[in-house]
Amino acid sequence: MLFRGYKQGVGSYFLKTKLKGENFLKEKNISSIVSIVKAMFSILAKDPRKKLNGVSNLFCHYPNLMSFRYIRKTIFGWANRDEEVAEIELSNSIILKDYVSPREKGIILISFERELGKLCNKRVLEEIEDRYHVIFLPSWTGLFSPEILCFASMAKQTWFVMPVHKKEHKYCQYLGGFCVPLEYNAASWVNDELFSPTDVERDIDCLIVANFASFKRHWILFDAISNIQENLTVYCVGVSWGGRTKTEIEAEAELFGVLDRVEVVESPTQEILREYYRRAKIFCALSYREGSFIAVAEALISGTPVVMFENSHIGTRSLLNPDNSFIVRSVTELSEAIKRRGQFDNHAIRQAAVQENSAKVNSKRLNKDLRKHILAKESQEWTRDISSFYSVRLSFMYADVSKCYDSSSRYLEFDNFLLKI
Repeated sequence: MLFRGYKQGVGSYFLKTKLKGENFLKEKNISSIVSIVKAMFSILAKDPRKKLNGVSNLFCHYPNLMSFRYIRKTIFGWANRDEEVAEIELSNSIILKDYVSPREKGIILISFERELGKLCNKRVLEEIEDRYHVIFLPSWTGLFSPEILCFASMAKQTWFVMPVHKKEHKYCQYLGGFCVPLEYNAASWVNDELFSPTDVERDIDCLIVANFASFKRHWILFDAISNIQENLTVYCVGVSWGGRTKTEIEAEAELFGVLDRVEVVESPTQEILREYYRRAKIFCALSYREGSFIAVAEALISGTPVVMFENSHIGTRSLLNPDNSFIVRSVTELSEAIKRRGQFDNHAIRQAAVQENSAKVNSKRLNKDLRKHILAKESQEWTRDISSFYSVRLSFMYADVSKCYDSSSRYLEFDNFLLKI
């Protein structure tokens, strides 16, 4: 019995050390060395697409490499594609403005790199550009995905991009003269009306809303609460990802001895999820690197404060300030932040989020920005505004359905293909 307990203790120690060691490599960017090696080998590939895919990750880690004209010219040369297609179906996309005339083009918003990649075809893109401007919404940190490099190499008219991070705006110049950055990201389209406040008690001490992938770092929260003596209620809400399920999250909680304080909820309805936001005292955004992390914006618009690490590469980091969040540098500071979770004004957090980052407000801002650019820079007309819209888990919806088409059955007929959005 004593030996078994000793063996379990040693096993737990090594598992914790493994988690912390892997995390150290990521935070110190040592893991990017692998990207350099892969990029070097990919250049030797015969298939241009394999070359492009191989070097893309390198440019995401070291975007300043794209400042060299020879490199840009070379990788753009790998990207060209010209195939016949009969029909293209775009998911996670929406028509913001219909085509009016050759002097007033429509506007299509596309999210996720896989969807943008469907337009990376010379014949397809030429016809779309005749009638529409494209806005692309990246899903991940690192601007230079293979799909965006491919699209940039083919674009012959102005297109727009909403980078995950504000610091990525300066790198848009390397995507060619037709690329125009916009001051929004995937977390800019939360419908505040869906998160309206209720009288429900805030009885969840800590909340994580994230898929169960390892990069979400649930274990850091478990490490932090293991240092807190009080009886906390912690909810980890998400979906399975990359082979990791509810079982793996519970195993990590048990590893740190806090499983009795953790409730893991898998795939709740949107209504139940919004109720969790309203009940939470603090939202924990613990990833080191990812995309916009829409859940942070949803927490704020629910009046829930956020805790995030100072060195995180997360798009919604720009929304945080001393009035709505804790920014921490260590697990010890995370523990202290959780202890102080009740010091915020929930109503004030929600009001600020609604006024500064709701879909309703941002739809108006986007319309103004697009109108100003297209009238001044494109010498085109603007007689119709874009439709107000919002997103739920990156599925886009019109704010006023009565004025708009049902996006689930919308077809655009071009000369050589059908586009379904």
